[in-house]
Amino acid sequence: MTTTTKVRCSSCGAKLRVPATSARVRCPQCQSTVDVKADRVDDSGEGGVPEQPGWMQEPTSQHLPSKSSLSFPRLSIEGPEVDPHTCIEPGTGFALTLGYLVAGFGLFVIAASTMGFGLIFLLIAPLVNYFNRKKALALIHGSGIKIGPEQFPELHKCVETLWGRVGNGASPEVYIIEDSVMNAFAVRYGKRNIVLLTDDMIHGCLQSRDPRTLAFVVGHELAHTALKHHSAFRTWISASLKRLSRLDEYTADRVAMKLLDNPKVAAEGIVLLTVGPHLLPYINYDALEIQVQEVVNDRSSRKAERQLTHPLLLHRLDRALG
Repeated sequence: MTTTTKVRCSSCGAKLRVPATSARVRCPQCQSTVDVKADRVDDSGEGGVPEQPGWMQEPTSQHLPSKSSLSFPRLSIEGPEVDPHTCIEPGTGFALTLGYLVAGFGLFVIAASTMGFGLIFLLIAPLVNYFNRKKALALIHGSGIKIGPEQFPELHKCVETLWGRVGNGASPEVYIIEDSVMNAFAVRYGKRNIVLLTDDMIHGCLQSRDPRTLAFVVGHELAHTALKHHSAFRTWISASLKRLSRLDEYTADRVAMKLLDNPKVAAEGIVLLTVGPHLLPYINYDALEIQVQEVVNDRSSRKAERQLTHPLLLHRLDRALG
């Protein structure tokens, strides 16, 4: 059975009953074209049709909307150019040298204990890494949203501006990924530098008192990229020597603070990591500064930190507060 609908001719006013599936029909009286959807009438003869539930309404388009009506906050990121090498945390050079020595000793042990056969696996490791790298890049590109001039343009401009002040060469690719943690990290696959920002991290920064905390997070990751902290060999050393990893985190914080030239924004970015966006408005900063000094003066906090790849957050906050 064919479902019909009533329409009114916009030219002569005649009422017509036509198949509901038709898009346009021709009026038999005046021969003008009638748009079925636009010229429907209800049973009373008046124009329009009763509102239908959303699940019954036909989609108006088969395509996604071209652009959201919401606007992303503008990130004011004025500041000086920064040479990241001038921000390297003291002790990094010694830790890196120690790391090279540990790595060399490790290779010697592998060669001696396997009569040299272990080195064969090291030679084929780049080939294995090549295929793993292609797979990882495909996963990121297929699961995250890549920012650019047309996708989160305000965030893209922030990245380009900060990279112009701290880095050289092509800027890193930046992706937004879904994860229920506030996190951001820089990775390197071959010659491609990538920065990953979780949606919770971005949301938390935008909910803070100053959305420029997001610029601090971005600047921190760009510092890692500019100083090549995430090269394959450096990553391997940092995994074995956690002190080097913690020093690199302090270095990245120092670069980001110089890029923003605003200690308060940097401090709030770190506080945000401790309590999240929902409790951030209730923080008593005077009491927090007292706690920071207690942690700094407590030798046990340094011992507790030794097994961590990142410094304690209140140690990082102490640096931001000066």
